[in-house]
Amino acid sequence: MGNQARLLLAVVLLPIALSGCGKKNAAVLPDSWEVSLARAGEAWIAKDMPRAWALCENAFAIASKAGKLDPALTSLDCLGEVAVKQGEATKSLPFAAKFIAEHGRALETHTARFRVRNNHAVLLFESGKPDEAVARFREVVADAESGTINFPVFLTLVRNLALAWYGSASSPEAKAWVSETGAWLEERLGPDPAFRIAALRGSTKALEALIAIGERQAHEATPRWRRIVEVTRGKEEDLEKHDPTWRRLCETAKLGEIGFVACIRELSAP
Repeated sequence: MGNQARLLLAVVLLPIALSGCGKKNAAVLPDSWEVSLARAGEAWIAKDMPRAWALCENAFAIASKAGKLDPALTSLDCLGEVAVKQGEATKSLPFAAKFIAEHGRALETHTARFRVRNNHAVLLFESGKPDEAVARFREVVADAESGTINFPVFLTLVRNLALAWYGSASSPEAKAWVSETGAWLEERLGPDPAFRIAALRGSTKALEALIAIGERQAHEATPRWRRIVEVTRGKEEDLEKHDPTWRRLCETAKLGEIGFVACIRELSAP
């Protein structure tokens, strides 16, 4: 081959080699969860959700293998929020299940324990597994009502369980729970629910969900609960206008230098 032919071949092959090199580098992921989460933050800012997903999935795998709860949780939160933004919330379900299976014991005393377990149950329900979702919601509701109750969290969990149980409202367990929970909430709101609602924020939506399932059960207390909601709804709306973040029940997670919020998710009303 002459010099001119060799030169021509080199000119043709060089862009191909560079292109291949670029593709190879683009596929390489960091070997630490710290760098993965930092780069996921950059992808988040750039709105490159596929890249953010790949990086948070990588961070989750590394942190899980090392048994690191908090970075695994941040990675899980990232996967959940990215999946929601992509309109595919349920694709984070396997990661939530793995996290709970591996960190369940440590999660029992963690501040995020209700959020993580609630969101896992929401994903189960949205994946067409209502019976599993109800079982998980019942566990987390029982946990939340033991000890000191955080009422906004607890009432959000109550709302989700009522909506998850809506499809099998006639079961004896569902009927007993609706009756007991509705009576509990009535008692705490007392004779002046408009006054008490400030301390029991979330009661309106919880009662609305109990009314929905209670009406399917022909529960005798639902008209009484509806009268309470008529009194509390406007008051809660006013409270929310002055403090719109209270009910979102969110925590801030860090992806490198940026922060994003991970919230307790809620089921849609039927």
